[in-house]
Amino acid sequence: MIHATNIRDLMGNATVSAVNANTGNASGRLRFRDINGNILAIFILQNPAFGACSGGQATLNQPANTSALLSGEIHDAVFLDRAGNTVMTGTVTVAGAGGDFETTNSSKTVIAGETIALNQFIYKAPL
Repeated sequence: MIHATNIRDLMGNATVSAVNANTGNASGRLRFRDINGNILAIFILQNPAFGACSGGQATLNQPANTSALLSGEIHDAVFLDRAGNTVMTGTVTVAGAGGDFETTNSSKTVIAGETIALNQFIYKAPL
């Protein structure tokens, strides 16, 4: 089945708005984890975290750079709401490999203390 664009926008807005839900922190978080679930980096997101969904897509409002907490290879990315509940999880791959997040170079390895920037992320609601 393929959803009409207005339905995709409704689904997309519900999903990305969930990142701003609940209380606790002032905004949602984005964590990069290694294959064992260790948190390598945490981005503090803006509130709202995303712009409105249009054409089934919503762009993440650019978070500030962060520093790697631990050294390791990034395996996945997890969006959390303001209370720390998981909203969605995505893949991380090297550039051109088709992950939800792609590195800007040929490595997914980070070193503790190094600056990590998030260039862009676009959430795409299911078809």
